[in-house]
Amino acid sequence: MVNRPRRSVSAEGDEWTLVDAWRSGTGLGLGYFLAASAVDDRRVVLEPGRTLESLEEGEIGRLLEGSAPLTTTERRFGDSGGRAWLAQSFGPVWGEGVASGLTGLRIVCLTAEEPAVEVMDARLEDLSDDDLAALVEAAAVRGESGED
Repeated sequence: MVNRPRRSVSAEGDEWTLVDAWRSGTGLGLGYFLAASAVDDRRVVLEPGRTLESLEEGEIGRLLEGSAPLTTTERRFGDSGGRAWLAQSFGPVWGEGVASGLTGLRIVCLTAEEPAVEVMDARLEDLSDDDLAALVEAAAVRGESGED
């Protein structure tokens, strides 16, 4: 298991860990601020060519100030191994004026490079954090995952 790059900062009365969760081929990234209190996670766009290691603490604080809270279609949870995961609802997807009709969840590990898990026809609001962790662990046992 390879851990994703991360940096910690104290701000706004909480301890935060900024995780470099995803980068496009152009280097544009998506980072998640994980709150130690686990009640106020946020996301932020990360500029191409900037690593978390190259950011000064003040820059991380400015990123936090400009970050957005998670939406109702996103939720962080933990698994039995202590990894943080993000469940995101998807669908139906529109393309060329036609809906695919596919709905479900895409679950990605925020703290380590683990395969993504996709669960069709699942609704985030119907599942507890324990249910989500069980889905991730069952997929790992079966060796199933979505494309990461």
